[in-house]
Amino acid sequence: MRQLILLAFLLFQSSIYSQETFFKVLDFEDFKNARQIVLYEDRIFILVTGVCDQLYECSLYMEIDDQGEILWQKRLPWLDVASNSMIIENDTIFISGNHPSQEKWLWHQMSVDGGDSLATYEVFEEGNIFNRMFNLGQAKYGDQFCIYGPGNRDDRETSLLYFVDQNGQVDTLVELFNTDIDCDPFEVIPDNEGNLVAFIRYREEGKNRQRVVSKINSDKELFWTYFSEENAQQDAIPNGAILEDGTIVYNSREQFNKAEKLRGIGPDSTIGWWYDPTNVTGQTREFNKIHTIQDGSIIGLGMFGNRNVDPAIWEVPWITKIADDESKIWERAYYSFKDDGEDTHFGWFNDAVELNDGSFIVIGRIILNANNSKTTVIARLDSDGCLEPDCGVFNDVTELLTSTQTIEKIEFEIYPNPVEDNFTIKMEGTPEKVEIFNLSGQLIKEAEYTKSIGLDDMPKGIYLVKIFMDGKIEIKEVVKS
Repeated sequence: MRQLILLAFLLFQSSIYSQETFFKVLDFEDFKNARQIVLYEDRIFILVTGVCDQLYECSLYMEIDDQGEILWQKRLPWLDVASNSMIIENDTIFISGNHPSQEKWLWHQMSVDGGDSLATYEVFEEGNIFNRMFNLGQAKYGDQFCIYGPGNRDDRETSLLYFVDQNGQVDTLVELFNTDIDCDPFEVIPDNEGNLVAFIRYREEGKNRQRVVSKINSDKELFWTYFSEENAQQDAIPNGAILEDGTIVYNSREQFNKAEKLRGIGPDSTIGWWYDPTNVTGQTREFNKIHTIQDGSIIGLGMFGNRNVDPAIWEVPWITKIADDESKIWERAYYSFKDDGEDTHFGWFNDAVELNDGSFIVIGRIILNANNSKTTVIARLDSDGCLEPDCGVFNDVTELLTSTQTIEKIEFEIYPNPVEDNFTIKMEGTPEKVEIFNLSGQLIKEAEYTKSIGLDDMPKGIYLVKIFMDGKIEIKEVVKS
């Protein structure tokens, strides 16, 4: 029996529940995956990636306001970028990406006001050429930029950290952990003591996967390294955050368990912090990004799944807030059922920023239908991760979907359906409220429960009837003929 969950959003063209929160599905043609969001002087900038001309990866940049309206956008069809490719400073957007030759990287600069291109540089070191370089992002470090990714040469791979000035001149190249399989620095961030911390996917021939966390000091020297235990199933993309006390938190996956966890390690390489979201078989969580926020806690976001419900929830957008004492504050998953009622929409969140009022702008990707029509998602959630005020446990994953309590649906019927003028709701009991939405997610009518509700002043089309009763919500379609 399907468990009831609050439909925290309606996956249509645009779903807006108030002036402050929204969930927008935007189609940018070739660009389908919102990867990175940056807050700069109270302005919001977004990086979206895609495939141009069905041949190669490319990128789109835009500025939006706090209601998700696009102020300007700029395509860079020649620049292939990663999730951590954009830094904004001194009214300039700095973007790292791949060079078509794959033997160097590109570093592009453009204006924050309309995206006018300012300069493009090639990042490599003369006399030290790699057969293949793959850029994974950049980090600001003092007055320099650290542009990073793996490099291959002579069947060996190493983590490359190029330190460049604002004019694209290479000051230092740091090479870390030469290996014969994987040595991928997926994220590099500064810590609270003036060092850079690198989160690396690492594997040697004949061994299982590991996670490496390394610190590089201001002299560009490696001085501290943590190696996780080997794990054949450790295919989580490494990313992390640093707490105020210096604890380094990164995502980990235990063997034969697809639910990722967060691990906190101290300077003595001991594990002092361990967050396990769930031990329920069939539930999965994957962290695409981890951030520390204003109150010192952590925001993690990515994908949630639950195979224990019918229909199964596979990969849907998910966000959680975790205190610095490793306890969960809240956890939300956002999804609705496809038109056939037998499956859920697919999707995930990739990144988020916290606004001054404590709300969040989150970005990601949604797959809307059986044809795998992928498109970009931009949403604003309140400080509790909700789209609707006081969303409570109804879209709190742990409290609802792992509960032993059976949550019953609201049973009601709509007739006639299709309807010409008025329709009747047949059900047991009396709901607190009835709302009617159009397919754009706009609330067009709100009424107390009556036996007859009129659509005579509405154009022909499909509408959604939303019933509130005893702390539960149910939605059904009605067709105006």
